[in-house]
Amino acid sequence: MLKDGSLSARSERRRKPRIATPFPTIVRGVNAAGEAFEVESVLDNLSSGGLYLRLAQRVKKRTKLEFLIRMSAAAHADAATVQARGVVLRVEARPAGLFGLAVKLTRHRFT
Repeated sequence: MLKDGSLSARSERRRKPRIATPFPTIVRGVNAAGEAFEVESVLDNLSSGGLYLRLAQRVKKRTKLEFLIRMSAAAHADAATVQARGVVLRVEARPAGLFGLAVKLTRHRFT
């Protein structure tokens, strides 16, 4: 909300606090062409209920994806990892041929 009590032009969609740390992740799934893929990416943000990342792979809304998230922005061998599954809620075209994905987590486990 702005100082005058009005809502900003872009209302906040998030219901849970987000961590905006670039955690490295491996993403597995099936792209919009029906081809299986496994790629390295970096999360834009993460919460207990979801995540947002950018991929060069185009995927469809409601696609199920798997993630292996390293809980350290640096390459530490002893960093905790999270194995997660989720479903794509939103796909946004981004610059440089990338796609921004909003994903609802359906399952996660710390390893």
